[in-house]
Amino acid sequence: MADRSNDDAVQQSATPQLHCLFRNAGGAPPAPAKTTLTFYLSASLPETYTIPAETPVATIRTENEEAVIFSTDRPCIVAKPSIRNLLTAPTCETLPQDLRDRFSGVWTENRDGSWSGAETSIFADEPEEGNCVYFLFDGEQPTDGNVIALNVKGEAATSTGINPDSPPLLWQAWDGTAWQSCLLQPSDDHTKGFSFSDLAQQGGNPLQGADIYLHLPTSVES
Repeated sequence: MADRSNDDAVQQSATPQLHCLFRNAGGAPPAPAKTTLTFYLSASLPETYTIPAETPVATIRTENEEAVIFSTDRPCIVAKPSIRNLLTAPTCETLPQDLRDRFSGVWTENRDGSWSGAETSIFADEPEEGNCVYFLFDGEQPTDGNVIALNVKGEAATSTGINPDSPPLLWQAWDGTAWQSCLLQPSDDHTKGFSFSDLAQQGGNPLQGADIYLHLPTSVES
């Protein structure tokens, strides 16, 4: 009898404690779990493709856990963006005013969407804090939420005074109202801050290019 009484006491006291902790944790009503999903292409698409809303996506099922199934809450358009211009500015501004065109009369667009031309310096010989380079994409191709692999070619250089695994560069994309960070992690920049040091050390050819993976934000509607 004493053992049963103790069990009942534990059960009765545990319930209000759990309820109190739940309210202290926020007190919000239950809601579906949300996460951010990224879809990667296994090959280039010949035309624009739309991933429809309510597309089901599941986690990996294991021996101990069932798969968790999510569904997308809005459509995502996978476009074929192309660069229309390359501009540079001496200082960083929210709305840049002093811009220099680096493409006009110097570079030409190839059939595959890449650009080629004479060697071009995007920063001064001795770069200063605030120097900016702008890549402008074709406005007719939606890029909201897209992941873009920007392939850049250049001469290999020795990283002097910087850590090539964490170079002093900041990649941002315009969402319609503000600049948002679009490089998720330093390792997404395979140029190592435009030094191409890894390619050279591994016996690769920097002139064949290295990719920078940029996760573009969703535009803010006005």
